[in-house]
Amino acid sequence: MTDYQRGRRDGLLALAEWAEVRREHWQNETYRHQSLVGGSLNRIKHRGASRMASWCMNKMSIYQEMAEEARRMAEEEQNG
Repeated sequence: MTDYQRGRRDGLLALAEWAEVRREHWQNETYRHQSLVGGSLNRIKHRGASRMASWCMNKMSIYQEMAEEARRMAEEEQNG
């Protein structure tokens, strides 16, 4: 692995870590809003019980996907 590949991999892993922290933040916000409006996350997501809780769930999902993609790209960088 070249220095460039190693740096790219390390950068992607750092991005994944950052995205995980953001995902955790939005997950906590989702649970906070869930406790305020009551009901399950499924009810909030599909019936719009709370716009804020739904928005937080969407943010959480985006950061989770970002972390997964960054980890996948880092693995590809290391393997090939």
